Amino acid sequence: MAVVDISNTYQLTNVGAHIDNTDVYNSNRNLLDNPFFTVNQRNFTSSTGVNNIYSVDRWYIARGTGTISKTNNGITINGVGASRETTFQQMIDCGDLTGRTVALSVNDGGTIRQITGTVPARTTSNNTFIRFTLRDGVSAFLYAMATSSEYAYMIQFQVNAGYTIDLRAVKLELGSYSTLANDAPPDYKTELDKCQYYCRVIEGSSDIAVGQAVSGTQIHFPMPFVMRAKPSGSTTGAIYASGTGGTLTASSVTVSGWSPNSVEVSVAITGATINTPYRLWCANGAKIILSADL
Repeated sequence: MAVVDISNTYQLTNVGAHIDNTDVYNSNRNLLDNPFFTVNQRNFTSSTGVNNIYSVDRWYIARGTGTISKTNNGITINGVGASRETTFQQMIDCGDLTGRTVALSVNDGGTIRQITGTVPARTTSNNTFIRFTLRDGVSAFLYAMATSSEYAYMIQFQVNAGYTIDLRAVKLELGSYSTLANDAPPDYKTELDKCQYYCRVIEGSSDIAVGQAVSGTQIHFPMPFVMRAKPSGSTTGAIYASGTGGTLTASSVTVSGWSPNSVEVSVAITGATINTPYRLWCANGAKIILSADL
């Protein structure tokens, strides 16, 4: 399939083809995380008109003028009533794919469509991309990001105002054909482990971690988590530390330390007894969110 270079935009000449390679090819590795949208640590349900937030794990709403909803089948992007296009994307942290032939395919409401092309080189200042039209009002892009970007590539779906798409699965793979039709939903634990490299949501009324008070107002809790980079810490609901002097309520949770195989969480609190142990736990429905998302 030919690729035409138009001012740093790589536009494929025949696009949105309906393909069915079932029983012809084996399944290749998917370069995307959470491709069936099954991992949902933040318990995302729906968002309308909200920009720059994560939904299900690893999938980001960059421009949310429409409604993006989690369904039993996957993700529905509904642009009806939207003022402009709605975008839904995943940032890809991987090695160099320059010059490699890739196939991007989607299960669009039960119909599998694909595009193949050669990945363009990353440049110092401009994003280049492969683009294709799934159908009227719905496009997909594979971006090669500028070398100054924190991540190398990005998959983005763009739904114009007045259109919808039912995304059931997405696959990016090396080669010139799609093997998505042969894929069963991936093992949940495997996908969760990959997603927790970028974000980890901690909850539960049993002990989450055991730490020590370093002052009357700070308790440090080491956690043996492998994460991509030093995460930011945030909470929803009430977070507690129990130990000498009873149960104390945290006023905030931050990340005080990080290494490639551990994270140290610092809990701001009043009335802690210095140099004594405490147990960290959450109220029902409360969460600690450690985010090292791209």
